[in-house]
Amino acid sequence: MALEDSKFGQGFIKFAVKLGNQIHLRSLRDAFATIMPLYNLGRACHAD
Repeated sequence: MALEDSKFGQGFIKFAVKLGNQIHLRSLRDAFATIMPLYNLGRACHAD
């Protein structure tokens, strides 16, 4: 059963869309997505 088919899934999707449209949370998500590859690259270069 797909998530979209259940009543819980429909409510969860509506909630997730509302949450995703919050500009401050979207900014945090985008900043995290930008920093993570740089962090991993730095970790790989300084591996002991």
